[in-house]
Amino acid sequence: MDAPVNKRDYERIKIDGIAVLIIDENTKKGLIIKDISARGVRGQTTLALAVGQRVKLIIQSSFLTQPLERGATVVWCGERGRNLWEIGLDFGMNGKIDIEKIIRKD
Repeated sequence: MDAPVNKRDYERIKIDGIAVLIIDENTKKGLIIKDISARGVRGQTTLALAVGQRVKLIIQSSFLTQPLERGATVVWCGERGRNLWEIGLDFGMNGKIDIEKIIRKD
């Protein structure tokens, strides 16, 4: 499935960062973050995830002023190559982040 047309109400900030996806108690996968917004993340991973699946995202990166840990829902997932999947994660209204406060400006 291809990424949907951008219908976001929040600005996306293009970044190249690494995060950890916690799928369940026994499954952790790396995520290459392509962009982030107040409501979610677009990234690439080596595991196909189901739309509607709940995951936990942990980002500890130099582009952030502090580590970020959020629950998220998979809103789309599309194969980009052999064992490479691009996914969209939504933090939900209650999980929104204040991008201006957490993204480093230096």
